[in-house]
Amino acid sequence: TFTGSPCTLAASTTVGTATCNVTFTSTTSGTASISATYTSTDTSHSGSSTTTSATVTVGGRSTTTGVTCTSPVFVNQGSTCTATVTDTGPAPVSTPTGSVTFTVSGVTGTFTTCTLAAGTTAGTATCTSTFTSSSAGTASIVGTYSGDTAHSGSNNSATPASVTVNLRTTTTAVTCTSPVFVSQGSTCTATVTDTAAGTVSTPTGSVTFTVSGVTGTFTTCTLAAGTTAGTATCTSTFTASTSGTATINGSYSGDGTHATSTTATAASVVVNLRTTTTAVTCTSPVVIAQGSTCTATVTDTAAGTVSTPTGSVTFTVSGVTGIFTTCTLAAGTTAGTATCTSTFTASTSGTATINGSYSGDSTHATSSTTTAATVVVNKRATTTTVTCTSPVFVNQGSNCNATVTDVSPAPVSTPTGSVTFTVSGVTGTFTTCTLAAGTTAGTATCTSMFTASTAGTATINGSYSGDGSHAVSSTTTAASVTVNLRTTSTTVSCSPSSVQTGQSSTCTATVTDTTTAGTVITPTGTVAFSQTGIASGATFTGSPCTLAAGTTAGTATCSVTFSSTSTGTAAISATYTSADTAHSGSSTTSPFSVSVGGHPTSTSITCTSPIFVNQGSTCTATVTDTSATGATTPTGSVTFTVTGVTGTFTTCTLAAGTTAGTATCTSTFTASTAGTATINGSYSGDGTHQTSSTTTAATIVVNLRTTTTAVTCTSPVFVNQGSTCTATVTDTAAGTVSTPTGSVTFTVSGVTGTFTTCTLAAGTTAGTATCTSTFTASTSGTATINGSYSGDSTHATSSTTTAATVVVNKRTTTTAVTCTSPVFVNQGSTCTATVTDIAAGTVSTPTGSVTFTVSGVTGTFTTCTLAAGTTAGTATCTSTFTASTAGTATINGSYSGDSIHAVSSSTTAASVTVNLRTTSTTVTCSPATLSAGQSATCIATVTDIAAGTVSTPTGSVTWTSTTGTFTGSPCTLAAGATTGTATCSVTYTAGTGTTNSITATYGGSTVHASSTASFTFGGVHSTTTSISCSPSTVVINQASTCTVTVVDTSASGATTPTGTIAITVTGTASGTFTSCNLVAGTTAGTATCTFTFLPSTAGTATINASYSGDSTHSASSTTTPATITVNKRTTTTSVTCT
Repeated sequence: TFTGSPCTLAASTTVGTATCNVTFTSTTSGTASISATYTSTDTSHSGSSTTTSATVTVGGRSTTTGVTCTSPVFVNQGSTCTATVTDTGPAPVSTPTGSVTFTVSGVTGTFTTCTLAAGTTAGTATCTSTFTSSSAGTASIVGTYSGDTAHSGSNNSATPASVTVNLRTTTTAVTCTSPVFVSQGSTCTATVTDTAAGTVSTPTGSVTFTVSGVTGTFTTCTLAAGTTAGTATCTSTFTASTSGTATINGSYSGDGTHATSTTATAASVVVNLRTTTTAVTCTSPVVIAQGSTCTATVTDTAAGTVSTPTGSVTFTVSGVTGIFTTCTLAAGTTAGTATCTSTFTASTSGTATINGSYSGDSTHATSSTTTAATVVVNKRATTTTVTCTSPVFVNQGSNCNATVTDVSPAPVSTPTGSVTFTVSGVTGTFTTCTLAAGTTAGTATCTSMFTASTAGTATINGSYSGDGSHAVSSTTTAASVTVNLRTTSTTVSCSPSSVQTGQSSTCTATVTDTTTAGTVITPTGTVAFSQTGIASGATFTGSPCTLAAGTTAGTATCSVTFSSTSTGTAAISATYTSADTAHSGSSTTSPFSVSVGGHPTSTSITCTSPIFVNQGSTCTATVTDTSATGATTPTGSVTFTVTGVTGTFTTCTLAAGTTAGTATCTSTFTASTAGTATINGSYSGDGTHQTSSTTTAATIVVNLRTTTTAVTCTSPVFVNQGSTCTATVTDTAAGTVSTPTGSVTFTVSGVTGTFTTCTLAAGTTAGTATCTSTFTASTSGTATINGSYSGDSTHATSSTTTAATVVVNKRTTTTAVTCTSPVFVNQGSTCTATVTDIAAGTVSTPTGSVTFTVSGVTGTFTTCTLAAGTTAGTATCTSTFTASTAGTATINGSYSGDSIHAVSSSTTAASVTVNLRTTSTTVTCSPATLSAGQSATCIATVTDIAAGTVSTPTGSVTWTSTTGTFTGSPCTLAAGATTGTATCSVTYTAGTGTTNSITATYGGSTVHASSTASFTFGGVHSTTTSISCSPSTVVINQASTCTVTVVDTSASGATTPTGTIAITVTGTASGTFTSCNLVAGTTAGTATCTFTFLPSTAGTATINASYSGDSTHSASSTTTPATITVNKRTTTTSVTCT
């Protein structure tokens, strides 16, 4: 029943609404659906009735619901959940009936129906439901009791049941085909089996393989359902790239239902090297030392994907000896083949049997040839040529040169052995001819001396004997040698040379082998004598005479007796007639005079001594008629001869002496060489006087011509710059001066150096000679230079009496410096110093070191020791300049000089810009998420990031923020754990703004530049707000339900926004709103609320929502409003009339 119905409306607190109350009571239990009908008593509203009844449960007893579930279970394994519903109302209790409905969160799954049955305890009822999870995780299970006519509903949401749902366990097994070759695929089959309790399901996903023992690759292995329930299989092709025993394991990746697993027993695959064959071919025939090209082909013959063998082939040879070049394989034109060539060079002849052995590689097995290559190796062909010197005399050797040439293809080699000669046309002998290497590659020569014993034309051939490498050969064109008879000379001497008529003189003929070439031979044969001058009465006894060997080799003599019955002077000659095959005949060219019947004479000589070469000595000859009575004055002349030196005599014509029977003459003897001159004179006789010669020779000491030597030199010079030294040698002796020849040798003291050769040439003044020598000093100082003349066959030696002086200065230099720029403090700048020898003369490389100085900044330099530059006369060195302060460095270099080079310094300084070392600043804060008023410790790390040697930044860091405050700012840096870093910390307290961003600024130091970093705290997450209303078209006083959704738009770590929503409406319609309080949405990081808009006027309502934000979320407002069209309420009117 209703008490107070109908009730009268009264305005409520919400505009546009009116309420009134009645009291509902029931004497029976059940669920009452209560409706109301509004009857309008004004002119604005039409009547209406409830469209949704209110539900009132009458008389239901309170209950509690508890749930327990078996745990843990696997996915797809049922967990038994037992629900117990207890009547908690006042006694007497009754048994609840109906069913319990289950919901789950944390995992997904299904429940079987749970219909209550009376429990063992009064007022309780129980049922069981099987929960089967389809995903893993922790299941939070709530049971909801629906109530019955006597009991109210209840649930266990305060204490849900928890079930741990594990992924289904699996096993993984792998089998692989074996054996295989490298690069041949082995099929590996993986089987993954669902081994968990419950309903098995097919694992999905993939299996990943690993291998040990060899290297290789696997194809992808994606599981597919196996033939047995709960199994899945896949196959992967394993292709090994190295040989050995492969141990293969598989790892199953798991899926949303199944746990990972790995093989417990590995599969084993034997991977063999790929089999190969080796074949060899060689070019043939060749000669010794001519390369035969041997080509080896190695072929991959194994199953699977063929690959190119690598490595090398080694060759062996039998039948001959020889060497092979290296044979490194390269890919052939056919897949799986590789070829290489080796040049086989035989050192002996014969048939070479050649085999090849492949060394194998990490992929391919070794192999050797089964069929050998054959190469015919012949000896190297040669030619032989012979040349001989011609003409020669009998017994004079002719040099016969034999040349044997290797005429086979390159590389040629030198023939060895000997050449044998034969001759026709004359007789003779040859010396042995053993070959030696010639000046041209591949040739060998030898010389044999051919000595002919008879005269004529010799035709000479040579035959080469060959050696182990070269074939025999003979001359095709003979050498021709003309062999002449040996020349002779015939002389006559008679003793005595003056006789009286009737007296005899013995005349001896001497025949001499005058051929200077070869070995002299004693002439044989006869000599016939003849005379002119005495018309009659002159005879020779024993003419012709037969020659006999003389005491001197190559001479023969014989004698006859000459006498005359008439006076006069006999000019006696002799003619030699050869009786052998070696000599030609000859006759005297100067007859010998024998005086018959004249006065006897004696001849004596005196000469002035000593003299110089070219200075005349006066020689006086005295001829005396030595007759006992009746002496008369000799007439005619005296001829002089000299031994010991060479020289000339003037004519000496006799004139009557102061003593009766004597005659004298003078001759000037001018010597052209020095020594002791032994001078004899021969009187020629006249019509009444016999010839005579000196029995005691005159002696003259002939001295070399005296000289003086003077030296002048250009000065000053640098070390290594030539000074021209001129030597003048002067003939100072009496007599006719002559030009000295030879050379002048120089010596130096005070410095060291060298002189060029100084060979004299005639000076502009008679009797002088000059030469120039370039003196090049190798050390500095004052050089004292003397010259010594070596003398010649005419001039005596001499040395300087006054030395020449040359000032030798060190070589001038320049020093230039360049440095790399810019650099940072503590970063090395490479400074290069170049020292250049700029002095005249031959430049040389400066040695020593360069010292650097710097202004503008401070810093250090490494040692700079000079080394020769790429340009002659320059030397360079580098020094690393490391600045310790910033600024512009002005750098100069000073060269220290050496024993040859003078010091120098840079005239233009190098400039280096030294910048502060760049830094980076980073900020970390803990915690990284703050709400207003919370604090965090923030650490600034300043890192030296410049090139060069890092150093620890010093100074302080200043902190700023637009919303919060700092404790300890600025903070002072201290060295960090890593070289080149420094840290300091502050405490930051967050402000009330929506964004807490802070900035740390490092102020820099004298070494380091400033830097800045920022940090933004989490905790003020950005949000978006959206609104939707339904229905969007209503009538006045018809509610539209509007839903506002606030979303945390953070990239990660989104949380649920809380707080309030403010609603505003604009447009032509107005109305009222219920409140909108946010609750967590079904999607993480979202919150929603709903409100009712009740319009009171017709028109269009534009509705926006504004989110106020909370301690961790920023405020936001709708960007797209909701629009509701409000129409006037419809009415119906009915009329009845009687």
